[in-house]
Amino acid sequence: MTDEILVSILSLLSLKEAAATSILSRRWQYVWMSTMVLNFNANFDIHRNLCRFIALKRKLRYLESGRYVNWVNRVVEQHRGPNIEEFRACFQLNDRFASSIDKWIQFAMEKGVKTLVLKFSTQCGAASKNFYVFPHKLLGLEKKHVYSYIPSLRPCGCKVGFQFLKVLHFECVDMTDKVFEYFLSNCPVLERLTVHETKSFVNLRVVRPSVTLKHLVTGICLGLQSIEICDANLV
Repeated sequence: MTDEILVSILSLLSLKEAAATSILSRRWQYVWMSTMVLNFNANFDIHRNLCRFIALKRKLRYLESGRYVNWVNRVVEQHRGPNIEEFRACFQLNDRFASSIDKWIQFAMEKGVKTLVLKFSTQCGAASKNFYVFPHKLLGLEKKHVYSYIPSLRPCGCKVGFQFLKVLHFECVDMTDKVFEYFLSNCPVLERLTVHETKSFVNLRVVRPSVTLKHLVTGICLGLQSIEICDANLV
């Protein structure tokens, strides 16, 4: 059985199950590091688990969040595969962990990710003042002043582009109109786009026909003022 087949099999398992196969033999020791599905699931999709976490004292919450971030960092640093199909990070995280999250996005970009999900839950629906802010530099955008964004003429030190991205889901990730427009204009195979709980998103515009974009979801966009949808092929 080739390593490619083994990687395909391990990609069907959870990360912890895949990592556990490293004890099977010398050959299996590093195979899991090429898995194409990186789902860092902390069961935060279940409301009671999130509220149980929030009920902890602040110091304990910081410790748990730190452990989660360290786990993701270790896997990202050890990953050996040339590509990934999916990257999911779901935990209560904010701008305190921005440097690590920036690296996760850059990693996913460079690996040609197809499904990117970042769900950074707030306190049982309470608005947060410290949303993680999507980094403009990773898209080649440089912020000149508050209301002006232009493509940066300086290299950002990373590979730019989401050419293979099909599914994008942001929750409690602060993003601007320009970032939203970037994903619409520069992701040629994007099919599903979800933006949930953000502050700096002001004008939602989908005015260019896209052959691929079929599903658009927005919710609790705290600064949203206008929506314009024209000539779109949404279903």
